[in-house]
Amino acid sequence: MTVFASDMDGTFLNDQGGFDEPLVQQLLDQMKTNGDHLVVASSNHYEHLQQLFANVIGPISYVSNNGAHVVNETGQSISQQLLPTKLWHEIVRWLTTTYPQAAIIVVTTDQTFSNQPKDSNRLLAARYFYANLQAADLMTIDQPAYKLDVTWPEADVFEYKQAILNQFGDQVEAVMSGMNGIDIMLPGISKLAGIQRLLDNWQLTVDQLVAFGDNDNDYAMLAAAKQGWAMKNAAPNLLTRISQVTPLDNDHGGVQHIIQHLL
Repeated sequence: MTVFASDMDGTFLNDQGGFDEPLVQQLLDQMKTNGDHLVVASSNHYEHLQQLFANVIGPISYVSNNGAHVVNETGQSISQQLLPTKLWHEIVRWLTTTYPQAAIIVVTTDQTFSNQPKDSNRLLAARYFYANLQAADLMTIDQPAYKLDVTWPEADVFEYKQAILNQFGDQVEAVMSGMNGIDIMLPGISKLAGIQRLLDNWQLTVDQLVAFGDNDNDYAMLAAAKQGWAMKNAAPNLLTRISQVTPLDNDHGGVQHIIQHLL
């Protein structure tokens, strides 16, 4: 029995945001026959991930919001870990003062809110990932949150990640999620931690895990897996740390090629 866990953007998905649905359906059919599992492990919101897989069926589980929300193959939420409202308000106040150029999205269990104007290009672009994204005064939102999704106009956000961790210490986890972004969550939250919850439920271990990723927030699951594959098109800081690299990039079915071979 094998658990295949894959990041989405830049990994399982091609550059147009899709995948070869007939091929993936064949792979899912074979996984079901074998008793295998596919875990969609992403920084994206659960509802967005469901939409991506709306046209295929099979043993699919979801580790969404970088591990803050875990849903098994039956559609049952088995883990939801939320930033307390008081904490994320404090983080937002610090971010808006320190980095006024930062676009902040608050992801709650039912809604998503942005500090950007409702007709701004940044908010409209983010609606690809958060269909019901609303412009709001974030300080008026009184709900706990899976995460804060923070983006900057420039590409290199490593220094911002370090500044967040320096400011809030062990109160948060901060990971670079690609697309000039950083996700801020509770400490201990990660894709690997979410996958581990599923493995525990299935009475499996990381020795049965094959994982794929392309960015900083994928490193832990790739390093822990029996087989951890960095994408050919992965970020340089991941390629320097993960030795196993897919022969094909995300735009040529790199993940699906490896899964097909292993099945």
